[in-house]
Amino acid sequence: MKIVRIHEYMFPWLGGSSANEYYLSKELAHLGHDVILFTSDIAPGRYLDRKKYQKTEEQVDGFKVVRSPAILNLGGDMPIMPNLLSKMKETGGDLIHAHEYYNYTSLIAYFVAKREKIPFTYTQERYYWIKRKAWSLPFWLGNKTLLKAVCKSPKRVTAFSEAAKEFLASQDYPFERIHVIPMGVDTSRFKSTKDPWFRQFLRIEEETPIVLSVARLHASKNLNSLLRAMALVNKTIKEAKLIVIGRGPQENFLRKMAINLGLKKSTLFISDPIPYEKMPSVYNSCDVFVLPSLYEPFGMAVPEAMSCGVPVIVSDAGGMRDTVVDGETGFKVSLRNGDHFVKILSTRIITLLKDEKLKKSMGLSAIKRVRSFYDWKVVAKKYEEFYEKLLAS
Repeated sequence: MKIVRIHEYMFPWLGGSSANEYYLSKELAHLGHDVILFTSDIAPGRYLDRKKYQKTEEQVDGFKVVRSPAILNLGGDMPIMPNLLSKMKETGGDLIHAHEYYNYTSLIAYFVAKREKIPFTYTQERYYWIKRKAWSLPFWLGNKTLLKAVCKSPKRVTAFSEAAKEFLASQDYPFERIHVIPMGVDTSRFKSTKDPWFRQFLRIEEETPIVLSVARLHASKNLNSLLRAMALVNKTIKEAKLIVIGRGPQENFLRKMAINLGLKKSTLFISDPIPYEKMPSVYNSCDVFVLPSLYEPFGMAVPEAMSCGVPVIVSDAGGMRDTVVDGETGFKVSLRNGDHFVKILSTRIITLLKDEKLKKSMGLSAIKRVRSFYDWKVVAKKYEEFYEKLLAS
């Protein structure tokens, strides 16, 4: 089948849903499908330099990428591309698949699908309305009018998580027509290995315990709780170090907080982007991965760490509720614990740092879970089956 996909950002900038587009398109092409992806020419992320990618059309690992110039990036994550509609003239596709129902790209995909009289569908990532206040009124109005039509028009849709499925159902989309298909992991890249690059880069000895977090430095990631938990961890395991990789509006705040908590020597912030191909070494260098987010659509770093055999400790937010099996591949800490959250988080970290047998067992279980449910080949087959059902609807 000829599959037309549309997304805000894509290759060569990989990460989050952009990585999802690349790997899924690649695997669908390997399954014998004709895949064309329409996207913008700018990099994703509110905290990356707004670089333009010069190639407007190219073949990438078996599928075609067509880029439209973005003249505006609303809210930092919604590129506006005036010529996108004309670029998508006569796609010849069997179906069109967009990312979430309330994006500019989804609106264009909806119109193109109606014009070409082919099925339109989308994948829901978020399980909440966009939090920024500036968007509240426009999205409320849109959801009462045009976006409502985009939301309800597909005969079937997908969601990255059970939380996103519940959100769509709350928008009156039929629950039974929502198929949960998660983001995937390149298990050939993210695997357990003894790559010493990252520890050598940081000049950290092999025996030093490392707690790692890879996240945008934003209030939603709840990294202030992780810092407070680490202060408690260091009272028991003085040599343990926390490494936080990411950038964002809370960077200065978190750095000052670490100093005030006495974590200046035991906490390292890395805000410069680490090449994607080096991330397996990063995960393999740590003993425990932690992501205590207040809300998290999926949390791509979590299954990536799990795929490298690293036990994870997460909050029970969003997509992470599905990814992590509590007590088996790591620990989930309920946000409903309120003031006790930090204490429980620190206890879980200490448990894994002190119990080598448990850490290894959870790491092996994490690898097994990722290979069974999140490997890209597994995910691509699920999408292939979904598309077949969509076309037969």
